Amino acid sequence: MKKTTLPPIVAAILLTGCGGSGNGGDEEQEDPGFVSSVQITRGNAIEVVAAASGAGEVVLNLADPLALIGVVEQRDKVNRKIDIGKFSERLIRDSLNRIDGQTAWQSNAIGVIVNNTIDCDTTGTIVFTANDINSNNRLDSGETAGFTYNDCRTPLEEGGFIVSHGTVNLTDVVIEGDPSIEGSNWRLAFTANYETYSADVHDDEDPVFIIEFDGDLGLDTGSADTGVSRFRTTSISDFTAGVTSVPDDISRVRGLQNYSEQVILNNSTGEISREFDGILSDTSLGGDGRIKIETPGILRGLFDDEHYTEGKNRFTGANGSSVTFTIIDETLIRLEVDEDGDGISEIVEDHTWDELLES
Repeated sequence: MKKTTLPPIVAAILLTGCGGSGNGGDEEQEDPGFVSSVQITRGNAIEVVAAASGAGEVVLNLADPLALIGVVEQRDKVNRKIDIGKFSERLIRDSLNRIDGQTAWQSNAIGVIVNNTIDCDTTGTIVFTANDINSNNRLDSGETAGFTYNDCRTPLEEGGFIVSHGTVNLTDVVIEGDPSIEGSNWRLAFTANYETYSADVHDDEDPVFIIEFDGDLGLDTGSADTGVSRFRTTSISDFTAGVTSVPDDISRVRGLQNYSEQVILNNSTGEISREFDGILSDTSLGGDGRIKIETPGILRGLFDDEHYTEGKNRFTGANGSSVTFTIIDETLIRLEVDEDGDGISEIVEDHTWDELLES
């Protein structure tokens, strides 16, 4: 699994997976509430790992923590990755910055609902509605807000631009400290409810793909312990993301239920850890596409290294069938497949990371 920085937060992007179980050690825990029609076999194990290990940073694809929403091949054959966790935070933070830079709305009554319309970078507007409890003309902890994007066009750092439509409502807001101050303690937390929100992603002037979000996403990110550690937690009760490539009109829908993920980076030692659990549904896996995700062994490594060096994940499908990855070190991983769900791995194979990434 590869790790990359998502300033000012931390994210570790899984390009293929990790995990473990199988021949002893961890016993399979039967979950009577989990039902799947995806039978995991040697033939689809890599595909399952690629989808499930990217889940969170994915809501997913082959990608990573928090919930990657999709990977779509562009015309230039470059994979574009959209991380819903990162995307949500950037969307909200950018919107707050826009509001902060505009003339404040007029408000005298405590708890009044206030509105402000902001012009986007190129075209379109953002309509900001807030329950300004303390009447200070800004969003503070404990308040609620909503952003309605009306064909809001914004450039992307990596090139191209994105056009946003629809509404995102914020509750459970916590805003503490200032992330622009190096080494300071700060925290940004909220629950975002996406109501028919969609975004068109363009490469130059041509549309590349369309993403649609539906559901609630909880984010809690920041820096604690006098800047020694950065953290990021994602929680999802029920969230779906649809990705449709343009002009191929190829669609993929991914969903997460009862999902949680935590990534922690110790800035002092450079150590990073990640764990994630939940239920993935992915149309690319066939059937109902449901996979149960577990982290029996927390993923750990050094942030500057290409891969984690220890940890394991288990991904379970129909009839108790499962595939697990155990990270042996930065070079080797172990793949164990239990095709009949009896708790014993019929297939045990060691691979290098390069072999796995190239498969």
